[in-house]
Amino acid sequence: MKYNLSKINFDVLFKTLFLFFIAYFLYLLTLISIQMKNNTDVGRYQFMNDSRLIIDTKTGKVTHFEVSHE
Repeated sequence: MKYNLSKINFDVLFKTLFLFFIAYFLYLLTLISIQMKNNTDVGRYQFMNDSRLIIDTKTGKVTHFEVSHE
């Protein structure tokens, strides 16, 4: 079986591969943005052991933490 490279149009092949590269790049950017959106609240709340306070670092609000024994 012999392949004839003169029948391959490299311009169309290049454009197709470039289109797939752009689509994959946009897919990766979408995954990164979704991951960053999901991780925005990580580390937002800080717990103070000595005074039982929860500090919201985004708003600066301090909340008193109470343990309920049920």
